[in-house]
Amino acid sequence: MSSFEQEALLWQGKPSHLLKFKTYFFCLLFCWLVFPILIALWTAIKLKITRYELTNQRLKVYSGVFNRNIDELELYRVRDYNLKQPFFLRLFGYANLFIISSDATTANIDLLAIKNGNQVREKLRSAVETRRVQRQIRTLDMD
Repeated sequence: MSSFEQEALLWQGKPSHLLKFKTYFFCLLFCWLVFPILIALWTAIKLKITRYELTNQRLKVYSGVFNRNIDELELYRVRDYNLKQPFFLRLFGYANLFIISSDATTANIDLLAIKNGNQVREKLRSAVETRRVQRQIRTLDMD
């Protein structure tokens, strides 16, 4: 397979506003003050702008309100992933996916409050294995 293989989008998602439920709740309690309204608005904007993309080659995390930040992780560098479903998020079908990599600049990526986390984890697992085979990457665990 060519090293110039076309990159294809496998999954795209955003964090849920359930992630910041406590912040919104306390801002609602003190909404008669101006400052909590600004905090809630800022929190909502930051969540709205954050976006996750999984392609057949990379995982990308877009964030930042004024300055755009794009974190990219080559899939063959993924070492491990961990899916956690806190009770409150599980009630609504959301989960947190924590990714550990061997990348020097992006050692960990957290996909927080994503819908259908188990399906995303399986897509990630499959894409990582496929990418490792394409790049002929072998991992060596040493204890």
